Amino acid sequence: MFSLLKKWSLIINCIQAIFWVLIKRPNVIITTGAGVAVPTIFFAKKILKSKVIFINSAADVTHASKTPIWIEKYADLFLVQWEEMKTIFPNAICCGVL
Repeated sequence: MFSLLKKWSLIINCIQAIFWVLIKRPNVIITTGAGVAVPTIFFAKKILKSKVIFINSAADVTHASKTPIWIEKYADLFLVQWEEMKTIFPNAICCGVL
C-alpha cells in the first residue's frame, strides 16, 4: 500500500512541477536534484530551452548518487562542493561548501 501511495505522490509532484515550469517559463533553473528534478529539468531544458545550474549536495563527499550522474549532461553549470567530487565529475566547478 505504501509503495503505491509513494508512486502516485511522485507522479502528482512531477505533473505539478512541469505545470509550474510551463506557467512560469523560467530562463534558469537552479537545483540540487531533490524530488522530481530529473524529469522537470529534462522537460524545461528540451522544450523551453531553460538553462540549468546544478549544485551537488554537500552530503555527497566521496561518491555520487544517481541524480547528479543523470543531470550532469543536461546542466549548463555543474557545481560540486568538495574537491574529491572532481574525480567523479571532472568538468564540474568546485565552489566550496554553500
